[in-house]
Amino acid sequence: MRGPLSSRFWIFTSPLCIKPGPSGRAFLSRQETRRRRRRRARPALQRLVPSAVSEHASSPDRYARQARVHGIGAEGQARIESGSVLVVGCGALGCQVIDLLARAGVGSLTLVDRDLVEWTNLQRQTLFDERDAREQTPKALAAARRVSEVNASVRVGPHVLDVARESIEAVVRQAQPDVVADCTDNFETRYLLNDLCVRDSLALSYAGVVSTRAMAMMVIPGQT
Repeated sequence: MRGPLSSRFWIFTSPLCIKPGPSGRAFLSRQETRRRRRRRARPALQRLVPSAVSEHASSPDRYARQARVHGIGAEGQARIESGSVLVVGCGALGCQVIDLLARAGVGSLTLVDRDLVEWTNLQRQTLFDERDAREQTPKALAAARRVSEVNASVRVGPHVLDVARESIEAVVRQAQPDVVADCTDNFETRYLLNDLCVRDSLALSYAGVVSTRAMAMMVIPGQT
């Protein structure tokens, strides 16, 4: 090889693919020439992209793969989109539940937590980032903001409060949830949510995580 470049080597630069010719002058590869011709033949394509992106949140294709799952279908997807879920606890477990519900397209999410985002949360609580920890943002507010970024079509209502009988009953009356997701970390709140769901005949999704072990259970009053 003589000199820094040899005529035996291609030089790749974006967006062109250039090859030194016998005379030392560069010319476009055949593949790049064909690609450019196709772009000129479709000049309107790039003008369509911004509007398509802005309308993506309400696109029916968003949940197409999910609707194909056996047991969901179009009817099941419609029920998901009209459903309302109250999530109590926005810690590690709550973050996963909230994120997946938002991506599934649940119609309404009500989030309850009293804590602020701390730096130690960032390792496992995936809805939060360094700005939330630096500003000590309430978890319910930070989670709601993230939900709006993940899926703008989901209605989300955050509540920064300490869960007691009176406070959580007021939230339930306002939100009218179909399901209560218990993502808390103490038995006192778990018993309180259980009693509330039994009294009001609300479905209760219970889960718990300790270290690398977890369990989950769905309770439907009068059926399970």
